[in-house]
Parts: sequence; structure tokens; C-alpha cells
Amino acid sequence: MTKTYSNPVTESVVALNELVLGCAPSSAMATMYLSVAHAAGMGAQNNIATQQNLNILNTAAVSAAAGNILWEGMTDQVNKLTMTDRLKNWEQLVAIISGEKTAPASGEQEGTGEEGAATAGTDSAEGA
Repeated sequence: MTKTYSNPVTESVVALNELVLGCAPSSAMATMYLSVAHAAGMGAQNNIATQQNLNILNTAAVSAAAGNILWEGMTDQVNKLTMTDRLKNWEQLVAIISGEKTAPASGEQEGTGEEGAATAGTDSAEGA
């Protein structure tokens, strides 16, 4: 129960104080809930950012490892080639780039095997 005062200013100040004191617990709880929600949201964002960065690092690691594996294989193959084989490969590449037909590599016969049958079929189709 509120006490009545003769002065209207005093009465309004007392009513305002009662209003503030009555709203204080609910305002405090609302502020606390907002703080907890903000902290939970920031924690979730931090987890997502960490997961994305780990995915990027994993992809980079796999790409680097695959590149190293491929590079080692290519280096090994190139080191085993003789100068004659390297020269033949170079001549074939130049012929392909210039659009010339290349002769089959040594050991391969035109028109035999699956690859030869496929090329023989395309050669006859071109001539028709």
C-alpha cells in the first residue's frame, strides 16, 4: 500500500521509485539473459570459424601431399628417360602443337590393339 503525500511532486517521485524498484528484478534477469545469449552466440561463431579454418588447412595439406606425390613420380620418370627418348618426346610434342600427324612411337604398331583400332577407325573416318 502506498502512502499518500500532500505534495504532488513528492508523490510522483515516490511512485517512480516504487516503479523502478518493482521493475529491477525483471530488468536484471532480462539483462542477464541477453548477456548469456550473446555469449552463446559468440561461442557458436567461434566454433564455426575454427571449423572452417581447419577445413581450409586440411584441404591445403591434402593438396600439398598430392602435389608432392605427383612431383616425385614425374621426377622419377624424367630421370629414367634417355636423351634419345627425351628428344623423341620433344619432337612429338612439337608435331602435335603444329598439327602434324606423328609416327607411332617405337614398339607400337598402327592398327593393333585397342588404341590402334581406335586410331585406325578415326583415320578411315577422316578419309571418307
